[in-house]
Amino acid sequence: MKKIILLLLISFCLIKIDYAQNLCDIDPELQQLLNSKEDEFISVNIILKSQIDVKNLDSRSQSFDKRGQKRNTVLKEFKKFAEESQSDVLSVLQAETRSSNVRNVQSHWITNMINCEASRDAIYQLAKHPDVRAIAYNKVEYMLFNEESEELSTLENIVDNILTINADDVWNQGYTGKGVLVSVLDTGVNTEHVDLKDHLWDGGEEFPNHGYNTLSKNHDLNDVFGHGTHCAGTICGDGTSGMKTGMAPEATLMCIKVLGDNGEGSVDAIISGVEFSVEHGADLLSLSLGSSFPSVYTSELYRYTFENLQEFNVLAVVAAGNDKGKMDEYPMPRNINAPSNCPPAWIHPDQKTNGSSTSSIISVGAVDYEDNHAYFSSEGPVTWSGTSWGDYVLDLSTDLDPGWLDYDNGVFDTCISGGTTFRWGVVFPPSKLKKYENGELTTVAMYDCVAHNGKIEIYQDGKLPEEGVLLHTQEYSCMGANDFVEFELTAPLNIDHTKNLWVVMKTDEGNLNPAAACKTIHEPNGRYIGMVFNDFAFGEYTNWYDISEWYNLNYTWMIRAFVSDDNGVVAALDDEENHEFGLIRPDVCAPGMYIISSSHTDNDGFSVLSGTSMATPCVAGAVALMLEKYPELTPAAICEALETTAVKLSEKKNNQTGSGRIDIMAAMEYVEENMDEEDEEDEGDGENISAISLQNLNIYPNPVNDKLYIET
Repeated sequence: MKKIILLLLISFCLIKIDYAQNLCDIDPELQQLLNSKEDEFISVNIILKSQIDVKNLDSRSQSFDKRGQKRNTVLKEFKKFAEESQSDVLSVLQAETRSSNVRNVQSHWITNMINCEASRDAIYQLAKHPDVRAIAYNKVEYMLFNEESEELSTLENIVDNILTINADDVWNQGYTGKGVLVSVLDTGVNTEHVDLKDHLWDGGEEFPNHGYNTLSKNHDLNDVFGHGTHCAGTICGDGTSGMKTGMAPEATLMCIKVLGDNGEGSVDAIISGVEFSVEHGADLLSLSLGSSFPSVYTSELYRYTFENLQEFNVLAVVAAGNDKGKMDEYPMPRNINAPSNCPPAWIHPDQKTNGSSTSSIISVGAVDYEDNHAYFSSEGPVTWSGTSWGDYVLDLSTDLDPGWLDYDNGVFDTCISGGTTFRWGVVFPPSKLKKYENGELTTVAMYDCVAHNGKIEIYQDGKLPEEGVLLHTQEYSCMGANDFVEFELTAPLNIDHTKNLWVVMKTDEGNLNPAAACKTIHEPNGRYIGMVFNDFAFGEYTNWYDISEWYNLNYTWMIRAFVSDDNGVVAALDDEENHEFGLIRPDVCAPGMYIISSSHTDNDGFSVLSGTSMATPCVAGAVALMLEKYPELTPAAICEALETTAVKLSEKKNNQTGSGRIDIMAAMEYVEENMDEEDEEDEGDGENISAISLQNLNIYPNPVNDKLYIET
């Protein structure tokens, strides 16, 4: 099972602790590889401490006659920042390359990151560099959603998803996506398909195959998998074969192969694909892919990337994922795939949470042709607690039944381990127990994030557990369910509400990281750690510490205790007004069931697929129609138009279907109704241009506040 875990190995050796404090953060999965490999090269993403401050870009204070001029100016600023801030680390990498410890170094500019393959010694050397914030494993992983295809024979028709979103009505007004360059980041494209071949991006002699392979760093765009060709056909299949499959049949297609023939890709390949698309003039990105249960570092790299993409006025349409059926394995708030878990370009009024910024993403879920939520479509909410942003907080504690004692927020942020014998516990003081004068402790619950065995120990009184009286002990077993599990006590315990009540978990399998925790904590009582020592004279003994004081870690254990009260007196729920419900995902939905589109094996044939991967290019094609008529629309303006005019499938925006199923004709009308056109004379060459300013739409990126620049 894939998990997001922050491996905090608590050492008993003070020298090792001091050494670790001089290192940057190392991705837990990378650390495991470093522990098991000696001479092998490992692909890593080196994340720099400094990230570009987009608020202070010189281009923001300049006026431009044409959209391309602004993009080139912004691009130069991003590349200059990356070159200057990465110079020292790149010098180290060059030296390590000469020593054969590093190879294949690639600098990124849209997020301040360097990718390379490095030996273990080189990675540890880089971890000491003062400019490096973190080093993450650039894992090559399966990034599709297991959609199964079925070949179809040619039919003369318009596919149903075009009619469902009213794209044909937009065609009748003369808009077919002409002049809009859409970049599809996927498994490649069958560029010989008759519905696609006459409107592919012309990359000239440098890029003869209408795009680039950023995974293998070559020009091989052959689509062996078929996924990318199907998505491309939904964007702009023009009907030459006899069946119209594309929402924007005259849009131009840029083909970026970021996934291999088996559907596997990496963060580096996707970010490279975004950078290539921006550098070569793409107006819009379509990504029907994602990382299931992404690590913190994977999510952060995507968020940096797509926040910065706003500066280039480029929207990324991204699939939410097909993990609804895997809710036990990938539970909320991590059921949505990355990068679809990034914030949207426009904040819907129903989004009542403390977000700090937006990104250039619109997240897409799937419905059937009757607008029913697709059974596979991933669901939000998501949270960015536990990351550099720490926003879109999700607090599930108010969902508890009355009677539960707890300190956590219901969101699993991290796993912590210790030595061979590891103890962690919480204390419920009299102030917490005062409502339970006649209560009985009957159940203990903990977040089960990894399979292990241990013991539950209940103590009464004492400033630390073993200073009190041991009331109860029993064994427990966890299976790695990635959810709260409850352990009913073998016998109820009477609660003395005038004394401390300690609940302690103990395992002899400490290095398995059994202690699930979250960063949000309001009291220190939920984070005591027991360090076990062996002494020749005294034998084994335990010293207890508040981990916030000893290790400067602001975490609380996800341990709960249930008190039954015969008199019906229970703890009050938290004030609902303070209840945070995270980031709503997805933003919109589109038809994603039994979608007919281009075949990768038949140059005038078709296949049928179902998934959010199929809903995503439907939205991307619809956006291409908007951009043909209104080329200056920002990602925020596009999202607002699509969400505001979507066919409502619920009273408010929700975590299944977002704001509803898109209606592109209605969105186009919304823009027109809210647009004020003014003809301005171009002082440079005397041309007249139309300066579009939307009265009710956001013509500039709309962060919730100014926190777009994160520097640690």
